[in-house]
Amino acid sequence: MAKRKQVISHKDFIRDLGRGAIGEDVTESFFCKEFGLVASNVSERNPDFDMIISDITPELKKKKKVVPAKMLRKIFKDAFGIIKRKEVTVEVKFDEAAARYKNFFFEIFFNIETGKPGTMFNCKADLIVWVVPARRKFNIYLFKRAELLAWLYDYVFQSQKKIKYKIPGVSPYARGVALPIATVIESTACLGVFEYKI
Repeated sequence: MAKRKQVISHKDFIRDLGRGAIGEDVTESFFCKEFGLVASNVSERNPDFDMIISDITPELKKKKKVVPAKMLRKIFKDAFGIIKRKEVTVEVKFDEAAARYKNFFFEIFFNIETGKPGTMFNCKADLIVWVVPARRKFNIYLFKRAELLAWLYDYVFQSQKKIKYKIPGVSPYARGVALPIATVIESTACLGVFEYKI
């Protein structure tokens, strides 16, 4: 008897897509309002990353909201050696379960049968922005993607963490590992943790 192929339902896909859009909207608003940087959502036309963050907006320059933007640009320069570049690419992860379980779930394989890696491994973003909803606010975690993946590789294999099934109901082919948020933000990949109220 042939094994029945399991797929993600359309309803679940649309639901998850909607949640992802919330994370992208929050991230765009966060970079623009808090730091005066231009955040352009390109997720619909670019499979390699969700967003491009660029220089301070002219409108906010007039308002003299310059210090936070300079601070964030310094973080970018320190993180990536960006001297000539004026843009940083971003992959957004919106994670409701993280608030409940105090873990980040890292999808190692999108499909274990084909060997296709998870989005974080497959994208080409400079930054990973993890958006975690909380009561009347969002907790935003900024990570350097390359360093986060290097740290994750070392941590998972050195500690011999088991690559488990993804959260039930999402995809039977995905595999990943849940790690405590407190442990992940201690890594050198973490650029900062912010509370943001819209």
